[in-house]
Amino acid sequence: MKNFLTRKEIVGITLILTFIFALSSYNFKLSLRRSRDIQRRDDLTALAQGLESFYDDDDFGFYPPSSPDGKILACIPAGVDPETIKEIVGGRAVNKKKIFAALTGCEWGNSALVDASDLSKEPYLSAIPQDVKESSGYSYIYFSTGKHFQVYGAYEGKGLPEYDPKIVARGILCGRQICTFGKASRGTPLDKSLEEFERELQKGP
Repeated sequence: MKNFLTRKEIVGITLILTFIFALSSYNFKLSLRRSRDIQRRDDLTALAQGLESFYDDDDFGFYPPSSPDGKILACIPAGVDPETIKEIVGGRAVNKKKIFAALTGCEWGNSALVDASDLSKEPYLSAIPQDVKESSGYSYIYFSTGKHFQVYGAYEGKGLPEYDPKIVARGILCGRQICTFGKASRGTPLDKSLEEFERELQKGP
């Protein structure tokens, strides 16, 4: 009775097991990639909701500005006493737009979206998200005119419905990656700049 495998059979089994392992590894990597992309989508959804809450606050009525490097300009700089920001505002009747000249861009993943002149208020967003692969050159980027905002991210894959070739065509960098999806203020497109969009609004139909 034959109780061992021939060399040919061993090679065949090895090839089959190698193929199964490679396929499983590939599918596992795809699953992880999709999971990261879903997290990115959820991050920008939460961020957009926080920005709308900021806008809807009776003390504001506009979106926070964007910094030159694409961050949300709404955080108190390190070493600055929050009381200093309160003094800039003065009272509730004073235009709160005055405070932003004293603020700095919020660090992704290390800041909350708050009313910097009144830290006793509940945050609009408890944590401004950071891309899950920030160390690999993935980042979010924010644009704002006060009237409208856009925030973009870069998916690793193309499988989620928010992936938009029109956004890709704009060539915006999300870190070292081309942005592929985004969220925007109510009624604001993602496939053109805010400046272009607002010029079109001024011209009318």
